[in-house]
Amino acid sequence: MLKKLNLVVIKSIDTLKVKTLLIFENDTDTVDIITSLYEYSTFNVVKSARKLSIDEIAHINPNIIILDHLLDDGFGGDLCLEIKMNSSTKHIPIILYSASNHVEQLATTNFANAFISKPFDLYYFIDMVNLLAL
Repeated sequence: MLKKLNLVVIKSIDTLKVKTLLIFENDTDTVDIITSLYEYSTFNVVKSARKLSIDEIAHINPNIIILDHLLDDGFGGDLCLEIKMNSSTKHIPIILYSASNHVEQLATTNFANAFISKPFDLYYFIDMVNLLAL
């Protein structure tokens, strides 16, 4: 006797809306790890080792920003605050991450939506990105 199967049709990645993840990180190993996490996903990963201007960020129009606190040309917390104080970019969710013991305070002070301490669990990182990049 054959059983009736209930099949669920899942949209292919081609038909899903591609989201943009903007990552600010100067450590190439970390960039490579994060990029590989999203290689076969609906995220387009844009990488920068330096701070970008608000106009550049607005032009990229990311769905989420992953921001290391220590960048080659300044502090990610300062950039986070600048993004959150600008009307054209303040809506973008930001995850600030750092090896600093004060990452939670840095995130709160600079209006980040979330924070992650380094080193971080990759599954937690993915969950956080997916939650905030709706």
